[in-house]
Amino acid sequence: MNLAGAWNSLVELTPMEVQRYHSIQESILQDRVVENPSDSGDVLLESDLHLDHIGLVTVTLSERSLVWQSKSMEDKLESFSLSCFRLASLPHEFPLSEIYGVESFGWGPVRKFVGASAVHRLLKPVIRMHRFSIHSFQRLRNSRSKWLPRTYDFAHPELEVCHRWVKCLHNLLSKDHKRPKDLLVLINPYGGKGIASSKWAMVSPLFSRAGIKTKVVTTERAGHAYEMMYNATDDELKCHDGIVMVGGDGIFNEVINGLALKRHQASSVLTAHQISQLITSHRSQSPKAEEEAALLDESRLCSETGSSILSEPLLVHALSNSCKFAPLVPWLRFGIIPAGSTDTIVVSTTGTRDPVTAALHIILGDSMPLDIVRLTGWKESKQPEAPVIRYAASFSGYGFYGDVARESESLRWMGPSRYDYAGTKVFMRHRKYEAEVSYLDVPNVSQSICCVHCRVCAKEHSLPEDVGQLLWITKRAFFHSVGAAIMSCRNDKAPDGVVAHAHLADGLLHLVLVKQCSRPAYLMHLIQLTRRGGNPLGLDFIELHKTPLFTFVAHGDESVWNVDGEILAANKLGGQVFRGLINFFALGPEEQ
Repeated sequence: MNLAGAWNSLVELTPMEVQRYHSIQESILQDRVVENPSDSGDVLLESDLHLDHIGLVTVTLSERSLVWQSKSMEDKLESFSLSCFRLASLPHEFPLSEIYGVESFGWGPVRKFVGASAVHRLLKPVIRMHRFSIHSFQRLRNSRSKWLPRTYDFAHPELEVCHRWVKCLHNLLSKDHKRPKDLLVLINPYGGKGIASSKWAMVSPLFSRAGIKTKVVTTERAGHAYEMMYNATDDELKCHDGIVMVGGDGIFNEVINGLALKRHQASSVLTAHQISQLITSHRSQSPKAEEEAALLDESRLCSETGSSILSEPLLVHALSNSCKFAPLVPWLRFGIIPAGSTDTIVVSTTGTRDPVTAALHIILGDSMPLDIVRLTGWKESKQPEAPVIRYAASFSGYGFYGDVARESESLRWMGPSRYDYAGTKVFMRHRKYEAEVSYLDVPNVSQSICCVHCRVCAKEHSLPEDVGQLLWITKRAFFHSVGAAIMSCRNDKAPDGVVAHAHLADGLLHLVLVKQCSRPAYLMHLIQLTRRGGNPLGLDFIELHKTPLFTFVAHGDESVWNVDGEILAANKLGGQVFRGLINFFALGPEEQ
């Protein structure tokens, strides 16, 4: 005899218990749909349905939300009541914007109907109904940025009632035009730990459940995604509502550069001559110019009379790019299913490295603008060379960061651990580089953290009203590193990011200048980066400046630039922020 049979032979029900058990069953079987019970016109459907693990509930659907509440059956339940039923008797509501799918799954047994769980185990299956599922999610209590899929299974004796609910929900969800219907999915099987294919296998059922068509392409080599985007026509791109990359920051960098280098029609690309001219005309004449340049009146964007200095068109143009939102491909949004080494962009935009959360943001059509910086670099040589242009979404660094990227390039076989090994070697060398850094200085007033519905990113103008008081500042010194952070750059090794209060769409980047210091002092800076709540930028040898535009000129020994993980060799470079150049499937991290 099996375990269930043995249990049945040991337990006997009294006639009263059996009568109460069947009264519960009949109350569910006799349930019928009640449509439009309210004259307000807001309620679309209202029915008494069975909800798995809860029991009989009244479910109300409006154009904005779905609400269910347990039926009051205390007089029938008595000692049979489930311990969770009293908690479940409270109304439960979630907006339709958090429902990502609905589907019928046929006739079958209803699990754990209201009544004693022991009775249910003894007399199974006792109820069979037509069933349908509503797919949503819930936020973790200790990490609200991380979302877990949640399925609610409803049942009713009449097939027509279930069909009516499924059809009505489908119609409502299809009216949400921000949700993608067709996506191009690019999988990088070689990035990070080589887990991109398995990550896509994990989340692809969510897209199928939501009824989203996906065209999946697995990249075959480095630069494949770049070539696809560069050669894609507008007609080909218009077949999709978005592009989803399964991988790390590298494949995202390829896609953005492939699109932008062909389609971005921005003027005033900085030249090496213009960089030198800007620096020379505004360099401080102070004897301590190597350490810190003085602010010069002639470096203002406006003259003493308030009229524009037209001889500085680059600065005026930079202000224009930083003030207005101008998406590169307006109909396309971009998303990442994280499967890389650091996944900085996903963590900074969603607050978590979780692939399921990233997939749900994409499925629900969440969207926000992202700033992108364009870097124009030159490498001086005997023969004149054309500038190299790169676009970056998260971080570009020279010195320490560039040396780590260069050192780790030959260690890709080590996977993500190559960065720890290369970083240790570069730290022990403790090299410094002489350079001139110039930037348009924007007072850093706000120290707020960028999050969902960020007020800073929503402002029409992110620059001060009196732009005529902005200064063009030049500094020449020995630096261990020069960094340009477009976003906070959160990751596992820097939980708060490189610049914790950097914003995703304010039209500005943060220049992080780490000047010459002792090796223990630099180690303190790196340790502070790894600590949640640390203060890595509060040390006296570090400067932080907000700007929409900067230039860089190397002197003497040279490093390379690390542009979102890719190497760019340039001893002269100009960086310019373009506000909201792309739209990304995210909302920003949730407030904890």
